[in-house]
Amino acid sequence: MSPPHPSHILYQNPSQTLTLIDIPHSIEQAQFASSPCSNPTDNLQPRTRKLISCVPLAIPYPSLEPKSQKAIKNLPEKDIDDLLLERYVELSLAELKEAYGGQKWCLPRVIGEEEKAVGGMGIRKRKRVVGDERGREDQNLGDTAGIDVGECIQVHTSPPPPPAELDISDPTIFSNPDSTPLSISISKHDSPTGTATLPPHSTLLHGPLPQTLTLLPSPPPHFPLILLDPPWPNRSARRHASYQTTPDMQTLLSSLPLQDLLSPNGYIAVWLTNKPAFRSLVLDPGGIFDQWGVRIVEEWIWIKVTENGEPVTEVEGRWRRPGEEVGEEVKRRVIAGVPDVHSRKPNLRYLFEQLLGEGMEGYIGMEIFARNLTAGWWGVGDEVLKFQMDGCWVDGDADGNADFDVDREL
Repeated sequence: MSPPHPSHILYQNPSQTLTLIDIPHSIEQAQFASSPCSNPTDNLQPRTRKLISCVPLAIPYPSLEPKSQKAIKNLPEKDIDDLLLERYVELSLAELKEAYGGQKWCLPRVIGEEEKAVGGMGIRKRKRVVGDERGREDQNLGDTAGIDVGECIQVHTSPPPPPAELDISDPTIFSNPDSTPLSISISKHDSPTGTATLPPHSTLLHGPLPQTLTLLPSPPPHFPLILLDPPWPNRSARRHASYQTTPDMQTLLSSLPLQDLLSPNGYIAVWLTNKPAFRSLVLDPGGIFDQWGVRIVEEWIWIKVTENGEPVTEVEGRWRRPGEEVGEEVKRRVIAGVPDVHSRKPNLRYLFEQLLGEGMEGYIGMEIFARNLTAGWWGVGDEVLKFQMDGCWVDGDADGNADFDVDREL
């Protein structure tokens, strides 16, 4: 019998090719070791922290598809790869709907004030505890029930020690060597910027790439899994991002010495957008994968859905599938989830653990262009503390209920 999934995995089929994931809870659980913790002792009390999120999307985004016959006529024809991918996504969503039923496709969330305003949430009454409103006790999916993060978090009842201090004015490396979370006080140019809590056995390299990688010890560690979420150029990013064009990104990715950091038979995973130029940059002959000495073996398709399981945009719309054809030997998997705040991706530590195979529990990974930290991992980039700051979190009780005044429409 296979071990139970962690509770941020709301559903996974037996072949592990279709997964429904809860984004905020995946990050919450990634703050702690992947293996179950020991039971609390008399002088320890379980404690959780909840990640502040946004209002779950209730309906799909308005359609941006062309309406006039002239505009439709000017669209390029879909090729066979577009049609096959479209059909694959449709079948995957149909399978997920049949298996998961009419439940909400995300867990209850702690909603921040700014996100609440953006979501257009009505204010009727103040509510202190955010509980599970879906009644998951009647869920007949035994293989998805798992160890909740609340069971694994332990803190001493004695007053916590003063936080360590970290200055991020210049590129820096900092580790939490302990098996418990570590509070640190962050400053920049002698001005305090807040506090952050680092997961157990995590290491951060804060600063711009590729310069920050020069802080790695010599010889450098080797990782069985390296994950990248590059800041691909787009209209909104161009107003403030350092890498404004595709050539800029090509230069940056080419400068990363990942071949020196990857373990034998290790994996590199890269988040890609739907723009053909980016896929070509990574996968074409002579592209980034060739430079890193790796080849594509799997393609994971990330599908954003509403809380009721509808795709946020039209599956049959005229969006273009990113460029190059994927060979028959490449395995596909689908991951679905309700979108979280902007630029926040699900934590895939558990899914990568399944990919790596038996005996890889507690593996050490590296995330480049990270926006938060993962227990036991190395996180690299100038936004590595973005969602790690304590202002992004609220305290909860032993059951995971948030000790936080949250406005909800009741």
